[in-house]
Amino acid sequence: MKLINKTAIVTGGAGGIGQGIVRHFLSEGAKVAVVDINEDQGDKLVAELADLGELIFIRKDISLPESAAEIVAETVARFGGLDILVNNAHASKQAPILETTPEIWNLSFGTGTLATLYLMQAAHPELKKPAAASSTSDPAPESRACPTRSPTPQPRRLSVPLAALLPTSGQGTASASTSSALSL
Repeated sequence: MKLINKTAIVTGGAGGIGQGIVRHFLSEGAKVAVVDINEDQGDKLVAELADLGELIFIRKDISLPESAAEIVAETVARFGGLDILVNNAHASKQAPILETTPEIWNLSFGTGTLATLYLMQAAHPELKKPAAASSTSDPAPESRACPTRSPTPQPRRLSVPLAALLPTSGQGTASASTSSALSL
């Protein structure tokens, strides 16, 4: 259990790749905030996985700038901190270039690029806080060293290779560009 004492936010966590990430994090001992716009699917997933670990569902439209701070605040209030942010959610519609409207463009940009920015900015203060002394799954300080910063105090952070989180059997394939993990 590599993620004991870690708390994660997973956007787009109610289905697809996000759901696979949620399941993996729970199997490794993490507490997970599942963020999605699909309330029925989110509630169903949380009920289904309740016996596997601590998780909550947060229904938010991540394209709205204020949602990011609300997601982080609700996660921290419930679990006491934040260690991992997975920006998995992204909505888009495909159209030929001459038929692409600003609405189509904004859907993709708002749920992808901008939502990722908003969430990274909102999560940054929590992710920079020193790790709890009792955390046994934190990577060794030398593996997290940053030459431009003092080695103490160590911020709470975890970088997880996306390939390790992708479904491996019977759930199709996905490209690593569909998700991003934040490690500061």
